[in-house]
Amino acid sequence: MEQSRQISIGGKTVGIIGLDEIFAEVKAAEVKGANALKQMIFEKVKARNYVPPQLEDLYREDLFDEYLVFTGQQKCRTRKTGVPEIRVYGPGCPRCEQLDRLVMEVIARQGLQVDYQYVKDIREMMKLGIMGTPALVINGNLAAVGRVPNCREVEEFLARAVE
Repeated sequence: MEQSRQISIGGKTVGIIGLDEIFAEVKAAEVKGANALKQMIFEKVKARNYVPPQLEDLYREDLFDEYLVFTGQQKCRTRKTGVPEIRVYGPGCPRCEQLDRLVMEVIARQGLQVDYQYVKDIREMMKLGIMGTPALVINGNLAAVGRVPNCREVEEFLARAVE
C-alpha cells in the first residue's frame, strides 16, 4: 500500500498518495528547467490523486516548492499561503503529545487561521536538522526544541506568527 503524506496546498492541508515515490522518480529522471519539473511532478501526482481542476496551478506551484525541500535545494517551504504554518515535531512521546494538545488549544481558543500539523515522521525531522523533541516550528523557524513551552509562550509565538 502506498504511503500518504500531508502537505500544504494553498494554506490547506491535503494528503497526497505516493508523494515521496513521485519525488524520487522525478529526481531520477534528471529533468531540467523549473516548468518541466513542475509539470512532471503535477502529472504524476494527478495520476494517483484527485486534484480539483480550479486548483491545478496552485497544486503545481506548491508541489514544486515541496519538491525543492525534498531534494535539499531549499531548507523549508518558501511559498506563502497567507496563513502561518505551525508544526509540532515529535515521535509521539508524552511530551510531544502534550505540546500538540497545547498548540491546538491555543489555536482554538484564539480562533486562529493557521496551517497546523503534528509531524511524527523522523525523516522530516532529520531534513530540518531537529535534534531534540518535541519541537515547535513556526513558518519554518524553530521556536522551541527539547521542551514543552508554557501556555503563555505558545500564545506569544502564535501571536507573532499571525501578525
